[in-house]
Amino acid sequence: MRIIFVCQGNTCRSPMAVGLASKLLPGNFSFDSAGIATILGSEAKPNAINVMQNEYGIDISNHKTKDIETINLDKFDIIVAMDQYVFDELTSRYELIHKILYKWNIDDPFPADHQRYKNCAINIEIMISSQFL
Repeated sequence: MRIIFVCQGNTCRSPMAVGLASKLLPGNFSFDSAGIATILGSEAKPNAINVMQNEYGIDISNHKTKDIETINLDKFDIIVAMDQYVFDELTSRYELIHKILYKWNIDDPFPADHQRYKNCAINIEIMISSQFL
């Protein structure tokens, strides 16, 4: 099963989701991430990298942003919009089969502190566990 996580800038929530999903879900899954308004080739935010490394032992330091416009969404079985705004943007830009489009309500931690990123990761972990395990 192929899953793509989509947030706004592809520097916090969606790369964190890929890292967590890769750790939590069995090998028959593959993951990617993108943003709806990215600066292509940017890195994950330092707080996202630190939370993933220090709290979960997951290295997302090599992440580079991708814009949803450069992704072929047809190759994914599930598209996860990280919040209502992203969900609305995806449904207005693309004809998507709604049964493969999930809407999560994960607050964007940018530009907040380490604790807000940690809370974000916890919420992503809960959503992955509740929907895919």
